[in-house]
Amino acid sequence: MKKKQGFLILIILAVLLFTYWGTRNKVDPEWVGMEEKLDASYLTLADAKDSTALLFESVHGKKANEKDILNRIGRPFIPSVEFSKFRYYTEEVVEHKLAVFSSVIGSGTSTFIDRLAKFVATDEAHLLRVFGAVNFDMEYHRKYIGEEVNGEWKQGLLLDFFDRCLANPEEKYVLVFNDIHKVEPETFFGPELWYKLYDRGVNTQIGGKTIAIPPNFHMISVAHVIPSAKVLLTEDHYRRIGNLYRIEPDETELIFYLRGELEDKEKPLSQLPQAKPFVYAFNRANRIISEKFNKSYTVGQWSTMRRLYDNRNLNEMLDYFVSHVNSFAPRNEMTRDDLKPVEYAVKNEGKLSGSNFISTQFRNLEEKGFLTEFIVGLSFVVVSALSSYFIFKRREKIISEQILMVNMLFKEFESKTKDYDTISLEIDHIKDSVDQLALKKKISYQEATFFYQYFYDKTRKIEIAKEARNHFEDLIYVSLDDGILSDKEHQKLLDFLNRIKTRIGESDYRHFKTEIDRIQKEYSKN
Repeated sequence: MKKKQGFLILIILAVLLFTYWGTRNKVDPEWVGMEEKLDASYLTLADAKDSTALLFESVHGKKANEKDILNRIGRPFIPSVEFSKFRYYTEEVVEHKLAVFSSVIGSGTSTFIDRLAKFVATDEAHLLRVFGAVNFDMEYHRKYIGEEVNGEWKQGLLLDFFDRCLANPEEKYVLVFNDIHKVEPETFFGPELWYKLYDRGVNTQIGGKTIAIPPNFHMISVAHVIPSAKVLLTEDHYRRIGNLYRIEPDETELIFYLRGELEDKEKPLSQLPQAKPFVYAFNRANRIISEKFNKSYTVGQWSTMRRLYDNRNLNEMLDYFVSHVNSFAPRNEMTRDDLKPVEYAVKNEGKLSGSNFISTQFRNLEEKGFLTEFIVGLSFVVVSALSSYFIFKRREKIISEQILMVNMLFKEFESKTKDYDTISLEIDHIKDSVDQLALKKKISYQEATFFYQYFYDKTRKIEIAKEARNHFEDLIYVSLDDGILSDKEHQKLLDFLNRIKTRIGESDYRHFKTEIDRIQKEYSKN
C-alpha cells in the first residue's frame, strides 16, 4: 500500500511540474533585445557631415561645402534617418536611374525622397516634380508629354526636361513623381513613351520628333501602399518605371523621435519606463496587422501615433491602430481583441500569450486537423484514469475495512475480551466475505490472495493458542481423572507448558502457569 501511495504521489508531482512548465509562456526575443536597440549608437544623417560630403563627392565628382549640402538635405529640417539608409538609396538611384519607393502612410517616405532627389540632382533647377491626383490622367499627359494646339504639336514639360538633360550630359536631372499610385502610368506617359521605357532601343517619335531617354535622367516615384489605391503597380510597371524598394515602418526612426522628446542626460532611453513598451507595441501591433489583415494597413513611425509614447497611453495607442485599420474599410473589422497579445506582452514583461508548450501543441493539432481526434482520445484517457482511480480508491477502502476488522479481532484476542471460539467464528465470516468480494470482482484475485496471507499471519497465533488451550484442558482432564494431581502429573503439566511457551504469548503463558499452580494446590496429595 505504501508503495502504491508513493507512486501516486510521484505521478501527482510529475503532473504538477509538467503543468507548471507546460503553461509558462515564453518571453518574446524582441522584448529582450529592445533595451539594446534603445541605447545603441546610430549614425544619423544630421551627425554624418563628413560622410555626407564624401558621398556627395562620389555622386557629383566635385566637392561641396557644408552650406550647399545643408540646403539640399536640411531645408526645412534634416530627416531623422540613419546615414547608411540615405547612402544606400542614393547609390541605388544613381546607379539604376529609375526607382519606385513603396511605403505606408506616415512612414516619412515623401520627405526622405525629397531630400534624396535634391542630393542627386545637380541643383534645384534640375528637379521636376509631379504630384499625382486621381482622375487627372489625361491632363497630366497633356501637361508633361504634350498635345495638339491649333493643329500644332506643343511639347510638354517632361519632354522639355529631356531636352535639358541631353543638352547638359555631365549634369544630373531628377523627376520626382509623388503619389504615382493615383495616376495610371501608361496614360501619363502615353503609348509611345511607355513602350520606349520598356525597350530603349526602339525608335520612338512623339509629335514628329524622335524621343530619347537621356542617360543622365533619373526618376524617383513614391507609391503609398493603401487598399484604395487607383493603380495597383505590377511587375510590368516596375520594368518601365524602376526597381521597387519597400520602405517598412521603421522602429529606429521612432527611437530617434523618442530621443528628441525624452532626452535625459542622466538616464539612457532604456531606463525611461515609457520607451521600451512603446516601441515594442509599435512593432508588435504592426506585425499583427500585417499577418491578420494587410501589410498596407500598417502604421508608419511618423504618423500622429508617435505622440502617444506615454506608457499611460497604451490603450489610446492601441485604439489608434484599430481606428487606422478600420478607416480602410477592411472585409473584417479590426477590434481591440486583435491586439490583446500586445497588451498582454507589455503588461507581463514581454511574455507571449499562448506561447507555452501546451497551447502550442493544441494549436499544431488544430492546424493539422487532429485536434478533435486528440480531444476525444484525451477525454477517453482522462475518463479511464478517473475511473481507474475511483476503482482503486474503492478497493483500497474495502481492503482497509477488512484489515481493520482483523486487527480489532487480534486486539480482542490479546485483551481476552472474546473467547477463542467467538474470534475464530468471526474470522471465518471475514474469510467468507473476502471470497464473495473476489467472486463479484470487487477485488482482484491478487488482492484476495493478499487478504488470505494477511489473515494467515494474523490468525496463526490465535489458532496456535486455541490448539494449546485444547491440549492443556485435555491434559488437565486426564491428570485429574482420579481426583488427585500427583507430583508426576504436576511435572508433566509444567513440561507441556514449557514446550508451548515459544508458540503462545506471554500473557497466555502466565495464565496457564497460574492455572497449573491453582490445580496443584487444590488437588495435590499434600
